[in-house]
Amino acid sequence: MEKKKKKENKSQGTSVLVIMIIILLILIGVLFIRKKVIQSNSKEQDKLSSEQSSSIDNKEDDSVIEAAEEEEKEFVSKQDDGSQLNTSNKLKEDRKFDGLEISNITLRENGGITTLLADVKNTTGVATPQKNVKVTLLDKEGAKIIELSGIIDAMENGETVKLNVSVTSDLSNAYDFTISNE
Repeated sequence: MEKKKKKENKSQGTSVLVIMIIILLILIGVLFIRKKVIQSNSKEQDKLSSEQSSSIDNKEDDSVIEAAEEEEKEFVSKQDDGSQLNTSNKLKEDRKFDGLEISNITLRENGGITTLLADVKNTTGVATPQKNVKVTLLDKEGAKIIELSGIIDAMENGETVKLNVSVTSDLSNAYDFTISNE
C-alpha cells in the first residue's frame, strides 16, 4: 500500500511540475509578445514623429509656393487657351551659364503645371557633356520660390537644345530665375 501511495505522490508531483512548466512557458510567451507589441508601437510612433517633422519642414516651402500662387499675378498674361504666360522682362533676359547661352525663355502655366522652356546653345568651342542643373525661381524681391532640377543634354559646339523644367504648381508669376550646376 505504501508503494501505491508513493507512486500516487510521485505521479501528483510530476503533474504539478508539468503544470508549473506550462504556466512558466505561458508567462514567458506573454512577456515576449508584450515586448514585441511595445517595440512595434514605439517604431510606429517614431515613424509618425518623423513624418510630422518632415511635414513641418516642408510647410515652409509649401507656404512660399501657396503665397506665390495666391498673390495678384503682376507678371502673368491669361491666354485664350486658358494657360498663363509669364510676362516678366527680367525672366526673359538671355543669360550665360558655363559657356552656354540661354535664350527664348518662357514660363507658362497650363492645367496646374508650370513649365520653363528655353533654348540652350553651346558656345564653349567644344562638345559638352550632359549637365544636371538647378533652376531657382525667384519673386520680385529676389526670394526663392522653389528650386527645380533639370537636365541639359550633351551638345556639340554650336548646337542648340531645349531646357524643359516643370513643376505641378502654378508658379507662373515668378519674376526671375537662376541656373546653376546641381
